[in-house]
Amino acid sequence: MIGSAATGLGSVTAVLEDQQKRAPSKLDPIVCSTSPSHYKELLSTGKPGPLHRIAVVKLSRFNDVDKARASLRQAETIQPPAGVTRTVVALADACKAEHLAIAAEFDPDNALIPLRRVTLEGISSWATDMEALAPFAETEARNRLMDATGGWPILLDAALVQARQGRRVLTICKTIHEGVSSGGLGTNLLDGLGLTASPDMRTPD
Repeated sequence: MIGSAATGLGSVTAVLEDQQKRAPSKLDPIVCSTSPSHYKELLSTGKPGPLHRIAVVKLSRFNDVDKARASLRQAETIQPPAGVTRTVVALADACKAEHLAIAAEFDPDNALIPLRRVTLEGISSWATDMEALAPFAETEARNRLMDATGGWPILLDAALVQARQGRRVLTICKTIHEGVSSGGLGTNLLDGLGLTASPDMRTPD
């Protein structure tokens, strides 16, 4: 998967964990690689049976691009014992040119999943907390939210936090709009897109 903080890259593991809780008879608990040795262990071990293992590896954990590239090769060459099925979910940061190159290199079967902005149709189901989404059940409320957030997951998550606090739709959308226009949310969005780190976005001294 490739995306950025703005498109929800940091939420992928939580979403996978939620899906595992919904299907505990089919999926092993989600495991995130914590070190090169742990990663190799996840690839090469496992208990045969019906449960499918999902291992998550963050390419940003590696110090250089060659190590990140090697980790993807290992997912292809290191196999688990017979009877064990597993999937490796590699998280690549779209704000890093080297991650973009690696993603293109290791996508011969079109397995790459790009994380994008949420569409208007997807607004009502972008989060797993359905109770918090209740205020946006009506079409008008979803339209207002889409207008305020542009469908960016980082902004939708901020709206969800306010919804959990019991705020009304109009208040939430106004707060998001103001935060993007002149507050910290705008900075967070630019950071999440990697724009503040771009030389082209730096102001002259």
